[in-house]
Amino acid sequence: MISNALKDFSLRLATFLSLLSLALFPHSSDATPKGAASAIGSLPFEEYVLPREVIVTRRANQLTSRAINFLKEKNRENATVWVFFTDKGPSVQKRLNTELSQLAQTRSSRARRIKSERGQIVFADLPVSKKYLSRLLSLGVEIKAVSRWLNAVAVTTDYSTLDHLPSLPFVAEIRPTATFRRSIDSLGRESKTANDDDIPESVYKTAAGPEQTYGPSYDQITQIKAHIGHQRGYIGQGVVIAMLDTGYRKSHKAFAQAYADNRVLAEWDFINDDGNTANEGADRTDQWNHGTLTWSTAGGQVPGTLFGPAYGASFLLAKTEDLKGETIIEEYNWVEALEWADSMGADIISSSLGYILWYTYESLDGATAVTTVAANIAASLGIVVCNAMGNMGQSGSGSLIAPCDAHDILSVGAVNVLGNIASFSSRGPTFDGRIKPEVCARGVSTYCAYANSDEIYGSASGTSLSTPLVAGVVGQLISAYPTLPPLIIMQSIKETSSNSNTPDNNYGWGIIDLEKALAWSVDFSSNLEIADFPQTLDFGSLSQLEMSAWSWSFGDGNMSTAQNPSHAYAAPGIYDVSLTITTPYGDLTAARQNHIMLVADTVKVRSDSGFAGHELTISLDIVNSQPIQSIVAPLSFNTGLELTYDSVSRGARTTSFDSPALISFDLFDQKIAVQLSSDSAILAPGTGEILRLHFTIGDTVSSGRSGPLTITSFNGIDLSAVTPKAAFPPRFENGSAVVQSVIRGDANHDEIITIGDAVLLAKYFFQSGPAPFTIESGDANSDLSIDLGDAVFLVNYIFQDGPPPAS
Repeated sequence: MISNALKDFSLRLATFLSLLSLALFPHSSDATPKGAASAIGSLPFEEYVLPREVIVTRRANQLTSRAINFLKEKNRENATVWVFFTDKGPSVQKRLNTELSQLAQTRSSRARRIKSERGQIVFADLPVSKKYLSRLLSLGVEIKAVSRWLNAVAVTTDYSTLDHLPSLPFVAEIRPTATFRRSIDSLGRESKTANDDDIPESVYKTAAGPEQTYGPSYDQITQIKAHIGHQRGYIGQGVVIAMLDTGYRKSHKAFAQAYADNRVLAEWDFINDDGNTANEGADRTDQWNHGTLTWSTAGGQVPGTLFGPAYGASFLLAKTEDLKGETIIEEYNWVEALEWADSMGADIISSSLGYILWYTYESLDGATAVTTVAANIAASLGIVVCNAMGNMGQSGSGSLIAPCDAHDILSVGAVNVLGNIASFSSRGPTFDGRIKPEVCARGVSTYCAYANSDEIYGSASGTSLSTPLVAGVVGQLISAYPTLPPLIIMQSIKETSSNSNTPDNNYGWGIIDLEKALAWSVDFSSNLEIADFPQTLDFGSLSQLEMSAWSWSFGDGNMSTAQNPSHAYAAPGIYDVSLTITTPYGDLTAARQNHIMLVADTVKVRSDSGFAGHELTISLDIVNSQPIQSIVAPLSFNTGLELTYDSVSRGARTTSFDSPALISFDLFDQKIAVQLSSDSAILAPGTGEILRLHFTIGDTVSSGRSGPLTITSFNGIDLSAVTPKAAFPPRFENGSAVVQSVIRGDANHDEIITIGDAVLLAKYFFQSGPAPFTIESGDANSDLSIDLGDAVFLVNYIFQDGPPPAS
């Protein structure tokens, strides 16, 4: 049970904080003391998210020799560095006592924080000291970004000024800004060398059903069970996803519905400092490629072509990665974008960016890299951060990049369509030994929108593509359970992923499964879902959360407050069932439409009779209580009556259906399987004939024989109901047939023996007249053949008191 999950998380933070207090900033040299988090120190992110003042002790050497060497190796006139401050100026505690509502944040941002027990202003919310900023500006530095969360600024300065910065009493530490280079081809797809990861695309499904809607995105959606959420109405509605990427072709058809619904809430270009995240000015022509790929993967909506998991979510668009020059990603844009997204009410961050150049593996300890600390703070404030693991899996263990080493985020690896880990997908663990990634989704040949035009699509590969799929599923889950804290949301995803029993540093907890994640929080079971009426059903509540009350609705107007009730339905029908449970996080509901189907349907073989040598038609009748769209009838029969199977045809109630299709036809085993269906016709509830089986009875079969012809179902009749589209077996009643009796010698079948019967036989032999009605009716002398002797036998019987034909 998870009733104290958030308290446990706070306790874990407090414990970790105590351990970090020994290794924050007051080092006496550049050397890292034993037990310190990394070679460049750790930022006290746990303290930043508490409602109390934080004062950081100045490092003995604010700019380490390692940092100086790194900057000199870049061989540039100016350096771009982070300057971290010791405090936030005077009256901090007074400002912390103000109401959260006074922050420049949206209402949804405050509500999200309250779910994470962050209902107060915390130290990270307070602005950086204006006095400190003014002092830096007076030295001639160029301020590139300001982070209230980190209590730091990113500045560009010449080296002479940089040498002076450590002497400022409010400067705690100086670090270079981190960068990460990656190649992007002309279509914006992440390049990789692992060609063996690519699985040839199969012919995209076009059959009726979800495949027709999802188009080529079908496999990536169904692999993570996002379609189950769509079927239940969870499409990301009410959720805000912030995309952090290179920019976006906003005019692409994949985003048209989001704009039509006014679900693109805001955008900001952190490169050009304006409100347009599309290509502009000096941008490279491919600037918006990568962002177009990722946004469309998370929330694109083009029926028959592309659907993202959270196609009904609202979006914030942040343009943070500048592709000009050396394709350098500046981490300060990412940090600023994170703080902006928080203030705008983001519930989820989808980031397919990463930073490593200045950091070493030892820095990936969850508390050192600037973007990692920012991600930690975002998570602590209730944002679910989804970040790509990186595409350096060929380097093996520990090939992850920042901020994927952060605590309590979802770092995402990539798998192919078969669920196998991509060789390029970066591996864990973190330097401090934690498993990474957390989860995986498809990142090999993922279908998405291209930025080459407004209506072009294709496949792309990389953990950049698996990440927005995970972010989209998180959005669906929050739509389903908006009161659950983010930590519980993430826990439900991890504990229901494909590798959750044995997590490792390749797959993490495995491929996500939305259907199981939905059931983790609240679900129910019943001993039967399709059953004959009458029936008493047993129901049981399921949840990993602590439950204190239950409210059942059985769909027939009856309710129950028992945890595991039984219920008897009064009539056949299809019933919706719902369960609401009371948990520490509020009331949670699981509802299933058409969950119970109680049927009183009967398929019956109508017994019949026929004459030897003539056709025998056997009808199948049905009494159906549900509208039926398809009928599958596997039938067996015997040839005891020397039957020959001829054909099958529609019945009186199924004339609007397509002609019956033979699914299987095996006269040796005396079995046929027939399907009746239609794309448009429906068999409404009622009674009557649905199918006709046509046979011919053997010529020599004697009158009155019965029983040997029995029509049975050898594998159960299947009726596919319209609502729900489910197959269920009706009751089945066997039927039999008999050969009708004839009078031996009654050749013309007028039910009396007269001279006319003898004349018919004579004409049959001498004038090619009509044959006797049956062989038995013409075989007056019982010698098992029809010849002139039968006519003579009848003349003797009628005119000369000869013996009568055998009875």
